[in-house]
Amino acid sequence: MDEQRKFTRVKFDANAFLSANEERWQVELLDISIRGALLHSTYRDSLKEGGAVSLLINLAGDGGSIELFGKVAHIDADHIGVASEHMDVDSISLLRRIVELNLGDSDLLEREMTALVESASRAAEQAEDAPNSGTD
Repeated sequence: MDEQRKFTRVKFDANAFLSANEERWQVELLDISIRGALLHSTYRDSLKEGGAVSLLINLAGDGGSIELFGKVAHIDADHIGVASEHMDVDSISLLRRIVELNLGDSDLLEREMTALVESASRAAEQAEDAPNSGTD
């Protein structure tokens, strides 16, 4: 829970599609952060918390798109929280720019990017250590 609050959410309106279990739904993007997104959708019956999803966000005009891969963090009556686990370099660059423009505080963005990198490093270290557990 604490880690979720390290990342500032910004309201952002864009055409978005959520994919899971070989299904795809158009969703309303309510807000986004470096670490995930909050969506509005009535299509949630085939989703479960912790389930793998991908989110494609098409930016206006020829602004490109952001694609993130992650897990369903939470589901309630009409909202779906998605926790990002992986984005390609182009997607993270576009998302970083969106957050920076909406925050208006590059120092805050740098702190959030540092927290994201540290979180990813800890997760990678834990994954490397896991197979070695109990083999000593």
